[in-house]
Amino acid sequence: MNNNFCIACGTKFYNLEKFCPNCGVKRLTDSSNTETNIIKLPSVELPESYKALKTKLLYLIKSDGFCFLVADISDYYIQFVKDSGYLHYEVISSAYNSKITQQMDIEVEALGYKLDSDPNRKNRYKTTEDLSETSIDAIVREAYYIFRHIYKISDSEFFSFEQEDNNKRLNSDIMKDAQETSSGKTIFFIVIAVILVIAYCTGSNKNEYTNNSPAENETVNLNNFSGRQFTFKSTLYDKEVDGTTVSTRHEVTYHTFDFINMTVTQKSPLNGKWVTITYSINDVYQEKGMLATTYVIKVGTLGVQEIWFSPDVPNLGYDYDDGSRIAFYKITKE
Repeated sequence: MNNNFCIACGTKFYNLEKFCPNCGVKRLTDSSNTETNIIKLPSVELPESYKALKTKLLYLIKSDGFCFLVADISDYYIQFVKDSGYLHYEVISSAYNSKITQQMDIEVEALGYKLDSDPNRKNRYKTTEDLSETSIDAIVREAYYIFRHIYKISDSEFFSFEQEDNNKRLNSDIMKDAQETSSGKTIFFIVIAVILVIAYCTGSNKNEYTNNSPAENETVNLNNFSGRQFTFKSTLYDKEVDGTTVSTRHEVTYHTFDFINMTVTQKSPLNGKWVTITYSINDVYQEKGMLATTYVIKVGTLGVQEIWFSPDVPNLGYDYDDGSRIAFYKITKE
């Protein structure tokens, strides 16, 4: 453990001081058990976004079984996994965000965050078995210190949450600066336009999928898909609100459309585990555009209204009850 920096203000220790010469917080020692004990930081009034994070966490720890919460803010995130009576949480590091310096990593490490033993995972993490409200409050305050004082994120920024518990997915509290929203929306539509033109000109993507899709002029009903089962792999997805992309992630996910058992199954990785969510298919219809046909599956459960896929682009996505959308790109058929 690196204890050469103050856990509260980041001031460097040059001698054998037991207390920070800047803020007076006690210096950690090598014997400090920081994996299961939360560092107590000076009490401050939390911004509304962090109060929302605390509410989400308190809900998470009361949920049964394996569940997780991802909180994105600006270009950073912290994610939590609750399983078998413990809470595992990790923050993004310089390995995944060029805005984060090695010095910032050191300051996070000084708070007791450790590197994963898996060399492919570069984030720093902590684990605790203390799931009390007092512990959760301390975790949120620690997160606030990291994002505000180490990563220099403004209090005016808001979290975007992804939460799964008992196969229920919630997306809420997403806010962005107006200028970033306008810019993101413009880029999003430019990219989509380019993809559609390429698909129209080449026709190669369409030919790859038509064996498993109804003919263009068919009226879609469940009988058209009877006995069919196919899986798509995606390596990129966007989170969208009101048609605006608010975040993008490069992550492998699998989506199986099973018209034998009438289900759609989404499989995503999280902390070395695969999280699987299964939705029941209620109905299917199609939307025909000038350059592409989209097949839409009515779900209406687990927070999802519809699941759609467009072989012509190709892409697929999930439309949620709160009006948000997750759109998956770089699709290949498995």
